[in-house]
Amino acid sequence: MDDSSPRDTENERPGVLAWLKAPCERVSRALSDSLDRPLGRWELVTVRLHELVCPACRRFHRQLQVLRAILVRKRARDVEAAEDSRPGLPADARLRIQRALQAALQNGDALPPTISESEFPPAL
Repeated sequence: MDDSSPRDTENERPGVLAWLKAPCERVSRALSDSLDRPLGRWELVTVRLHELVCPACRRFHRQLQVLRAILVRKRARDVEAAEDSRPGLPADARLRIQRALQAALQNGDALPPTISESEFPPAL
C-alpha cells in the first residue's frame, strides 16, 4: 500500500489542526451524544479544543448542561410524585398502625385475628 492511497480517517487520531478545525456539526453531535453516553477521549479533546475557538459551540454546550440539569430535577420530582401516589395507606397511618402493634406486643396484648383471603369480598 503506497502513501498516496486514501486512508481510513475514521479510525485514525486526528492531528492537532484537525481538532481545532473540527466542524461545528461534528462537535454539536458529540455534545448531544454526551447526554446519552460518555464521550471517548479523542471526542472529548476535539470538543474542548473546538470550544476554545468557537463561541457558538460553547453556548450550545452550556445550553445542553442547563437542559440536563432541568431534566434531572424533573425526573427526581416525578419519582417523588410516583412514590407519593402509591396505592395503600398514607405513611402517617402506616406509622400509627405500626406503633399500635408494637405497643400491643410489648404489653402482651393479644393481636387481632388476621383475615383470610376467603373472607374478602370478591373483586368486581
